[in-house]
Amino acid sequence: MNARSKQYSPLYLAILLAVGILIGRYWDRIRINRPFYDQTLMEQVIDLVEKQYVDTLESSEVEIRAINQLLHSFDPHSVYIPASDVAGANQDLKGSFVGVGVEFVMHNDTPFVTRIIDGGPAEAAGIHAGDRILQADTTVLLGMKSNEIVKYIKGKRDSEVELQIWHEHIDSLRKVKVKRGTVELRTVFASEMDDSTLYVRIAHFADPTMDEFREAMEQNDREQRMRRVIMDLRDNPGGYLKVAVELLDEFVSSTDLLAYTKGKGDNQKSYHATEGGSCADKQLICLVNGYSASASEIFSGAVQDLDRGLIIGERTFGKGLVQETFHLKDGSQIRLTVARYYIPSGRSIQKPYSSSGYKDYHEAESGTDSFQTALGRIVFAEGGVKPDVEWQTEVLPDREDIMTYLIKLSDRYGNVISGLPYVEAYWNSAEIDIALQTMLDRDSSSVNADMIKYELAYQLYSNKALEFVPAVNDQLREVSTYFGKMEVLLNTKRPLE
Repeated sequence: MNARSKQYSPLYLAILLAVGILIGRYWDRIRINRPFYDQTLMEQVIDLVEKQYVDTLESSEVEIRAINQLLHSFDPHSVYIPASDVAGANQDLKGSFVGVGVEFVMHNDTPFVTRIIDGGPAEAAGIHAGDRILQADTTVLLGMKSNEIVKYIKGKRDSEVELQIWHEHIDSLRKVKVKRGTVELRTVFASEMDDSTLYVRIAHFADPTMDEFREAMEQNDREQRMRRVIMDLRDNPGGYLKVAVELLDEFVSSTDLLAYTKGKGDNQKSYHATEGGSCADKQLICLVNGYSASASEIFSGAVQDLDRGLIIGERTFGKGLVQETFHLKDGSQIRLTVARYYIPSGRSIQKPYSSSGYKDYHEAESGTDSFQTALGRIVFAEGGVKPDVEWQTEVLPDREDIMTYLIKLSDRYGNVISGLPYVEAYWNSAEIDIALQTMLDRDSSSVNADMIKYELAYQLYSNKALEFVPAVNDQLREVSTYFGKMEVLLNTKRPLE
């Protein structure tokens, strides 16, 4: 290098540094205004829509619509969750949330309380199913949308909200102060059916499920009397895969393969049982229906593949896709399908789908491969778990019917309910039986009065009512007779029909 070059090299370096700083400072502007042909297809479309579409649209709105459509085109379960909805979307899996502990529906533009969650602040404050919430602090709630009402009723832990309450049979306004706190959402409910049979219902597989299950077993099986378990997974939408596998492990004594996933990179995993499951010596029956999905299908499907117990009920939903949650910088989330799961026989229970949605069961079965259970029974892939004993369980009233009759019962016979503070009294109340049948006759309804009574008990008395279901449910007693037929059914090497 000559002397002249050495003389100017510091100047060149300074100029380069300055240019670099300017490029860094104004890079976003340069990037946004770069030539149209240098943009990706997605950026071109969003740019065109934002600048040329007839109505004014915010760029964020265009992006969110594009994200939703993109994810929806992949599969039915990849979804975008706005930041404002994240807490509500995750509360079931976490097993708790901060609030007052009420569920409500809108009735004539008014929030009508349909259930008080056990142990929550609302229960302690004396709010009941059938109450109407007219106001939260100084805000009138009439005519609002449900998600808006939630914002006024929920709040920070230990903060207070004053609710203005009205109930039809009391016909007077009252103000109730509620201190917001942690509301626990139980997922496991257990009750003895007889001296040797335990009924266990799993609502969904969440963080606290295993602790609740072990607690239930300790309370109901301290003397190791329970030799048989009816596991009710009807209407269980799934939840955490790892929790379902952990519960399954309690019923398996060997190191059998329980499930495995196939995806990219770290999304390929195998789950094996560990020796010495606490319930491995108990006979097992699983109840399922068309709303048993995902993790509940892993449990019931593995039980079937391992010939560990009987599956009774209706074909399950057919969701064999695994989602993982990814956090975005604005607090929103994406639940993206990252793998498919398979049960021990090697079959997938994922029901075929297309851009128009899930296909029918009979279409899903066509051309599928057959697999064998541990004892050599023939089972098929796709379309959910087909039960060993197909049996249409009680046709439950839909939620709209249940809410309609809850409102009618509360308004017309609220004085009767208020005199039955305990679920035992409700089950045995002739007045309630007469009231329900009178309403059904008046409406010329074909809905079964006993089923309405069961469902309303849950709304009125929350989880306490579930403890009494086995004692009053004839079908569960009939299910228990299959324990005596289990050995023959599991050793019958024939396709499930």
